[in-house]
Parts: sequence; structure tokens; C-alpha cells
Amino acid sequence: TNFLETLLVQVWAPMTVATHSREQKKVLQAYLEKTADEGAIAGLGFKLHDFGFRGVSSVETAGINGAGHLVNFIGTDTVAAMNVAIEYYGAPCGPNPTPDVFPPFLCPGYSIP
Repeated sequence: TNFLETLLVQVWAPMTVATHSREQKKVLQAYLEKTADEGAIAGLGFKLHDFGFRGVSSVETAGINGAGHLVNFIGTDTVAAMNVAIEYYGAPCGPNPTPDVFPPFLCPGYSIP
């Protein structure tokens, strides 16, 4: 049980983040459908932006938990989460960070124009 317990502890946090963000996405979608036009609903993936790097104890934790957020939303300023998504899940360099905080040169393969 020690081995299994150790593995479960490693996946508990990102699963919790993914579950919470999914439930928040459901609430946002329901209210957007009631109160907004289709253009706002199309931008649902950007309605809950992740700044989770600020509240964790390590770069690895930020990456893993931030990847859990990226399951449901594409807005993040957590560079470590973008790195996890790109390196381990083959995501394009496309979780769109806020340009004034994390410019596009952080994406692999970016060349200065």
C-alpha cells in the first residue's frame, strides 16, 4: 500500500485542480448562456485564467497542477504548466499567456522577427 499511496498522492493535486476547474467551467458556461452572446461563449476557454504559480511550493508543483487547469481552460500565466503541457502532452505552444506578463519568446522555436 505504501507504493500505491505514494502514487495517489502525486496525482491527487492535479486531479483536484482539473475537477475544480471543470466545475467552475460548467458554472461559467451556464451563466454565459443565460446572459451573454455567442461571442462570449466562444471565449469560454479564457474565462478563468491561471496564476497558480504564485501559491505553490515548487516549480514542479506549479507545472503539474497548472497542467490540470489546462485540461479545461487555455488561459495561463504559469510557464511551468505550459512546459509540462508541451513536453509531456505534446500541446502546441498555445496556452495563451497574457502578453505583457509572459511574451511569446518563451515558446520553444520562437524566433525574433
